[in-house]
Amino acid sequence: MNVQLSDRIVLSPYAAKRLSILLNAVLGDYEKKFGKLEVGAQRPEGATVQ
Repeated sequence: MNVQLSDRIVLSPYAAKRLSILLNAVLGDYEKKFGKLEVGAQRPEGATVQ
């Protein structure tokens, strides 16, 4: 699978750390509701990215 990148986000180290903390909290909440996400797992068939 080839991915073409057309944009990027530049953050200061402080902002990157804050974003990391926020994303970890959101993923933690998601996993509490729906179960653990496996990093190496494939997306279920028929699932779409929104």
